[in-house]
Amino acid sequence: MPQFDKIPSGCTAKRVLALAEGLLKEGKLQGVRVENVTVEEGKKADEIMLIGSGV
Repeated sequence: MPQFDKIPSGCTAKRVLALAEGLLKEGKLQGVRVENVTVEEGKKADEIMLIGSGV
């Protein structure tokens, strides 16, 4: 998930992060990170989720 340095974090993004923390504890996720994602990283990803009102 991109960093929230120039935009406010929305309710959906906050909820996704909260749910991800639970999945980490259950061992269903290997990791969660909040940092900018390049187009190249997005294209290489096995899966990607787009979140937001403008999507």
